[in-house]
Parts: sequence; structure tokens; C-alpha cells
Amino acid sequence: MVQKILFTALVAMVLILPLRAQEKNDPLRERVATVNVEIPVWVFADGKPVLGLKKEDFRLWEDGRPQSINGFYMVKKKIAGFKEEAAAANSSPRARYFVLAFQVYDFNDRLQEGLAHLFQKILSPQDRLLVFVNEKTREYGQVGDGEAIRAAIENDLRQQSRVTYSQLLRYFREFEHWAIESKRKMIESRNSYESIMFTNDFLKQSVEKMKEYKRKYMTQDIDHFYAFARHLEKINDEKWVISFYQREMLPSLALSSEMMQIVQKKIAACEESNVPGLRGFYVMLTQALQTLQTEARTGVDFPAIEISRFFARVHATFHSILINTQVQLVGEDLEFRQIDSGLETTLRELTEKTGGKLIASTDLVSSLSAIAEAEDIYYMLTYEPSNPGKRGKIKLQVANDKYKLQYDGEKQPAYMERYIKEKEAAMPAVRISGMDFAGRTLTFTIRDYARTAGGSGLLDVRIRVLNERQETSYDQKKVFRSGGEAMALSLDFAHLPPGKYDIVVDVLDRVSGKSCTEMIQPQLL
Repeated sequence: MVQKILFTALVAMVLILPLRAQEKNDPLRERVATVNVEIPVWVFADGKPVLGLKKEDFRLWEDGRPQSINGFYMVKKKIAGFKEEAAAANSSPRARYFVLAFQVYDFNDRLQEGLAHLFQKILSPQDRLLVFVNEKTREYGQVGDGEAIRAAIENDLRQQSRVTYSQLLRYFREFEHWAIESKRKMIESRNSYESIMFTNDFLKQSVEKMKEYKRKYMTQDIDHFYAFARHLEKINDEKWVISFYQREMLPSLALSSEMMQIVQKKIAACEESNVPGLRGFYVMLTQALQTLQTEARTGVDFPAIEISRFFARVHATFHSILINTQVQLVGEDLEFRQIDSGLETTLRELTEKTGGKLIASTDLVSSLSAIAEAEDIYYMLTYEPSNPGKRGKIKLQVANDKYKLQYDGEKQPAYMERYIKEKEAAMPAVRISGMDFAGRTLTFTIRDYARTAGGSGLLDVRIRVLNERQETSYDQKKVFRSGGEAMALSLDFAHLPPGKYDIVVDVLDRVSGKSCTEMIQPQLL
């Protein structure tokens, strides 16, 4: 099921993620104005990558003006085999940055086996990780032996799956209770007209309840992906994204339910009636039922093409595994089932446009093995733009017009940055800054929170301290009201014994509904 992801708190999480890994990369990269502009382009024939092309095979225009291609090379990369490549070249294995994005509500044996395979067969000690599990985000340093990190991710998967499933179940039960009460009113109605009105209102309100469910649990916010891509843009290592999506589930009226039988009987009675007024209600009820059935079969739109540009620009390969689940909920009148919402088509567009692979399967071990062997092959073209350091609208052609090209032809990548700033200006995303643990005293500042009509911020602040075994040493939550532009907090932890800790601060801005998370990992001696 696609919930608010990759990743509702994700924008803020990514914006404030500690980018310690960046410091290990070239610090000059962001300070030097770009002269050449890079254009990654994927070339396919019958769905397969085309090899052996030369610079002379391509033509490039910027804003309608032909440009000289001054740099050209082919990139071939895959997750598997990099150790052997390094050994053959007598060099150290290349640095890799993995993003694992889980959208799950059913933690089962297959998911557990897939996670174990990921750490045992795919990840290497020098790899770095950024992990999203529903609403929770963690950034890790190097994987090392991986067991502690794998256990932490598994714990997050179990916890977040329970939380998400509980939310879905609660919504389902509320919907079911409302449907049963509506059925009672229909049955107990005093006359045919009143009963028909109850039926029509029930059908229309059911549509609205399904739309509300989709907004809450199935809608992806494009802001998340802007922020996500901006974070990856600052990572210089080889980047891989592997997303794990459990198929979408939607509560809907069961075809065999008593309520559906009542609805069908009302429609049939109107159709067969000789009373002119009742005949007119036949069309109204039929249209309302068709609208409900259509809503029950459809998911939500997702701008896959636009989103894919972000990942292509940061040279991140995006793989997806679409997972079936065994979760089934059937009530007196409703059922909670997986739907064919077009998610597979959407994810396929996203993966293909970044050189990745989509697999729909419950066997995560074989799916991950196939992804590891999948090769991402593309050509990197560079040119010097008319306006140094920027680029206009790009058009590319290749000598063989039967080849299919995939590339980002839009203008200057800074539009991604401008978009985030415009959104933050309209509704600031609360953030945590200056988080420190000097002298065993936790200090941090909360900024950019929204204000009530009275001019004050209202913030839920939760502080958690976990030891190396991910056991809770401290977990407290408090509500703060602030009238200033920022709020500084501090808390003494002199009682903590020596060891390595995860200190996690979660902040919910009650006014805007946005949230953020920050984490540090101090080593106490």
C-alpha cells in the first residue's frame, strides 16, 4: 500500500537529516560553479539497453540552439559483482549509498527473509544506508557486520507495521459501524421515499469515505520526493534506491453483503415501479452505485514522470518490489482488499526512467537477487551551456530514430530547490537545529513552526534514548507553547551509563500538522 512515504513527516525528516556522509565527499563540489552540464540518457531498442554508441551518434539542442557535446562516456553499473570488479582492478570497492524505503502494514516471514538476504548477500560493510519505514527515518553510517542495523530495521518494520495496520483497522471498523447503522435506518424507514433517500445518501457518503481514506493512506505528496532527491544530490557516492511497497488496500462495500443486496433491491424496485416519481429515482441510484464501484476500483494519481527526473539528475537508480500480502478483512457489509489501482504501472515508469527494475512478487529473496544482477546502462553527455552553470530546455536525438531515449529535457535543475522554498514559505516545515550532546546534556532548537491566530506555536516534543540493543532508556513526551521565532530546549542525562546510544527527538507542529525527526548517536565513555 502506498502511504505518505518514500516516504507526512518525510519532507522535514530529509531536510534535517544529518549529512555526515557528505563531509567525507568532496567539499568543493557545491562551492564551484558548474561549467559543463551533465545529461544522463538511457537508450533502448525493444526494451533493452543499446550498447556501443559514440558521441557522434547524438545531437543536442538547448532552447532550440544546437550545442557541441564536449564530454561523452557510457556508465554500466549493477549492485552485484562490485567486489570482483575491485579485485580485478586491484582497487578498493567503490563507495555506495543505499536508500531502503519500506511502505508496509504486514510484517511477515517473507519480509523478514528478504531483509536477512539483503544484509547477507547484497550489502557490504562499507556501504551506507538511509532507511525509511513508513513514517520513521534512520540514517546509518557504514553497515559494518550489519547485524545490529538489520535488527534495528526489523524492529522498526514490526513496530511501524503494527501502527499502520492499527490505523487501517480502526478506519475499517469505523466505516463498518457507520454502514451497519445506515442499513438499520434503511430497513426501519417509514416509507419508500425515505428509504430511497437513505440509500442514495449512503452510496454518496461511502464514496466520500473512500476518498478520505485515499487522501489519508494512499496519497503520495510530491514534496517528499523533491526533498528526498535534494538530499541525494549532495551524496557523491554511487546511489541505489530499493523500495518495498505492499499493495494498496481499500475498504469497500462487499458485493455479497446484505447491504449490497438491499441497494440492488431498491434499484430494481424503482426500475419496475409504475409510479413516475420512483422511476426517476432509478437513474439516480444507478449512477450513485456506479460511482461507488468505480471509486472502489481506482487508486490515486502519482506524477511518476516528473519524479523520475529528480532521481535521474542525482544519478540514483530506483528499483521497486511490489508485494502482495495475505491480509484480508471482511466485515458484515464491508471488505478490505487489495486493489488494482495502477500502482504497478506508475512504479514501472519511475523505475524504467532511472535505469531500475520493477518486480511484483511475494518472494523477496529472489526479487532482490534479480535486482542485484540488473544492470543500469546509460550514456553521460556533457556540454557547456550558453549561460555558464545553467541549462535551458534540452532536446536530444540519436542517429537511429527507432531507438527510444529517456532523459530529462527540462530546464535548470534549480527549479527543484525553488519549489521547496516556495512551499516552505507558504507553510514552513518545522525543523530541529543545533542538536548536541556535550557534557551529557541534550540541547537543540526548534524553528520554523507555524503560529496560531494568537501568534504562538504549539509543539509536541518527544525525546527517546535507546541503547545499543535498541532498548528504551528514556521516553518522554511534552507539549510546549512558544511565542518566539524559535524555542531552545535542554535536558540533562548525567545518569546514563557508558555506551553507544541513539537519541531521537520527534517534533509535531500541531498548528501545521507537519513534523520532523532528528537523531544523534553519542558514544559515552
